[in-house]
Amino acid sequence: MLGAVRWLKNSQPQESHRIVAVGIDTGGAALLGAAAQPSAEGRAIDAVAIFGCFDTFENVAADQIGTHFYPPLDWLVLHIGIPLACVETGADLYHFSPVDDAAAVAPRPILFVHSREDSVVGFDLGRNLFDSASAPKSYLWLDHLNNDQAVDDSGVADHTLHFLDTAVPML
Repeated sequence: MLGAVRWLKNSQPQESHRIVAVGIDTGGAALLGAAAQPSAEGRAIDAVAIFGCFDTFENVAADQIGTHFYPPLDWLVLHIGIPLACVETGADLYHFSPVDDAAAVAPRPILFVHSREDSVVGFDLGRNLFDSASAPKSYLWLDHLNNDQAVDDSGVADHTLHFLDTAVPML
């Protein structure tokens, strides 16, 4: 993400006076992480819209493990599988926390879009993420669409574009 911002600023300086971005699910988590960076590239992201993102990796993993695995497999996956994934990826997944990044994006605006019917990232995890962010922030909670449908919905797209067109940082 930061490489894309750097490329845009260097190769298209006239067109990159205002950079906005949309992230979905783990892409939303990566976008929040990029926008939270104190680097010039991170701070160049002026507004973000996040669809169906989770608050912490630990919470979304526990939620999914509890849904798809029965004891004792749930314990094994949570306490052995995830640590092995951390070693394999070289990432500390237990401390991968979009909730911390969302708070660090301020004073730039964030739109949170989340379905109450999301079967992968529970609504409570998305709501926790929204609650952790500082103003300016906005939300669009969906009752009639799941997150996959929301991406293709013209009403949701119009709402998101309007937000990104009009959102300004707080001073």
